Amino acid sequence: MSNPINESGRKGEERIEKLLKKNNIPYQKSKREGIDFIINPNGKKEDKIYIDCKNQNVDGSVMEKLPHMVWKYKEKYDYTQVYIVEGKWNTRDNIKKHCNEICKVNFVKFDEMKQVLLETDIKTKTIERFF
Repeated sequence: MSNPINESGRKGEERIEKLLKKNNIPYQKSKREGIDFIINPNGKKEDKIYIDCKNQNVDGSVMEKLPHMVWKYKEKYDYTQVYIVEGKWNTRDNIKKHCNEICKVNFVKFDEMKQVLLETDIKTKTIERFF
């Protein structure tokens, strides 16, 4: 029997991946121990979009670990900002604040992430209008 929290996270990743494939958006998916998606992986560093899915539908320890994850991935990928795609549960303000002390963290729902991806010319420009 699988862990329902892991299953929820997997469904969130599958939903993003389906969107990317359907719209022919170039991406790289982490196999293990990494950020879920890097959009435009072959582009310039400043044109890449980093996405991690936290499809949480209830509060829990995963949310408490977010600041460390943001820091760890910032060290690994050297990004200046990242998108965290939330589930039904909204990340608590104190956790958002702590994450944003590390780098710019955009907490979005799936529909907001979809809008960012579909309204952005991934190959030629960044998404500065959201900042």
